[in-house]
Amino acid sequence: MLFFSVLFNSSHALNLLSTARLLGSPIFGAAAVEGRASAGCGKPHIADGKTRTVNINSACCSNVTSTRSYNIHLPTNYNPNNPTALIVSYHGAGETPSHHEEESQLSNPSYNPNMIVVYPKGFNRTWQGPNYTIPAINDKVFTSELLTHLTDEYCVDGTRIYANGKSNGGGFVGSLACSPDHGGDFAAFSAVVGAFYKQALPHSVCRPARTPLPILEFHGTDDKRADYSGTNDAKGGPLPAIQDWLAQWAVRDECPCPPTNVTLDSHGGQVHYGTYSCNGVQDIVQHYRIDGMGHVWPKASKGDYIDATPLIIDFFNSFPKL
Repeated sequence: MLFFSVLFNSSHALNLLSTARLLGSPIFGAAAVEGRASAGCGKPHIADGKTRTVNINSACCSNVTSTRSYNIHLPTNYNPNNPTALIVSYHGAGETPSHHEEESQLSNPSYNPNMIVVYPKGFNRTWQGPNYTIPAINDKVFTSELLTHLTDEYCVDGTRIYANGKSNGGGFVGSLACSPDHGGDFAAFSAVVGAFYKQALPHSVCRPARTPLPILEFHGTDDKRADYSGTNDAKGGPLPAIQDWLAQWAVRDECPCPPTNVTLDSHGGQVHYGTYSCNGVQDIVQHYRIDGMGHVWPKASKGDYIDATPLIIDFFNSFPKL
């Protein structure tokens, strides 16, 4: 995949992103879309800023378990009569929903004042895909069951349901994006240091529910768990090079031209932003490459130059399901 570099004043750009987020405006030129109310509208729920754990029955797991759980955070301005955007965010392998919420800060109202965030719990703290998971666990089925439950219980805007994940959870989000049966309800997908195991996501069988499909990914060049350049020796199986994974999405989204790659000069040249415009939709495939960053959620306070969370929220706000 070919890249070309352009120096870019990122401070000005990120200020524009922040201003648009506060105003609730689309960032990347998405058309205004009328919200679609779910069956759960009108049901009362406590919206006090606290995160709660909920158990649900699931048919996802043959002969293993029939009970799964998720944590849910309702924004304090949640109104059971107003359809609200929903993020479903999947933790990394070995992590918990609570850890993922704390690390990602997706529930932080300074980043996300308006969206519901749900943090499902993976069976054995993992998600379907890598070879260390239990084959009988079908997390795609669980995801479909979870979305049915959430839209029946809460006032969700059906045009603004989003999937996000870190590491193994990010790889699973990639699998959902490729699934016409279980990924079609999502408007856009985001992965942080995604582990896109090849056996879980063969390029030849990836059939997204629609194209073009919005995809955002963050990755560090010093990632020892999900190597940026790809590897055949990862714990869960072979991993593709991230640039190859992105190029495959550009093909699926019918992007006619190579990506534009800009180096954000206010970060010492360590952050590189790549974007594709496809089928007349600007910036629908986006990627942040952070030089020297490991297998972590990008945070400026931790020396990673940028904060992934507000960029994810901006991306989701820009792409409702048309």
